[in-house]
Amino acid sequence: MFADNDTWGYYIFSVLKRGMMAPHLSCPQLTVKDVRFLGLRANEYKQCGTSKECLIRWKRRWDLRLKFMRKYPCFRSNAWQREFDEFKNQNAKCEIECMVARIGAERTVNEYLLPKLKNKDWLT
Repeated sequence: MFADNDTWGYYIFSVLKRGMMAPHLSCPQLTVKDVRFLGLRANEYKQCGTSKECLIRWKRRWDLRLKFMRKYPCFRSNAWQREFDEFKNQNAKCEIECMVARIGAERTVNEYLLPKLKNKDWLT
């Protein structure tokens, strides 16, 4: 899954992983088997040829959302907890749209997405 570096991108991943919109429920029949988060991660905007201009300042409401998301079963791994810590420390979010606008769709795929796939650099 290729998504923004924000709470909504993380949440959409959790819906695919759990197969349900309600965070406390899961439905294995509706899950996307072996879904992987290939989306933007905290501080990756620097590696992608984008700048801080692509960051959207932290909103207080994200603190509460992040607090609850940390407890979702699909986010209990150390890797996800580190991602949430780094996201919070970044103090902003970054959207794919900005990255594509700054470096182009072809570079986004060739220099960001394909290397992630090749190196298996994803969160599960």
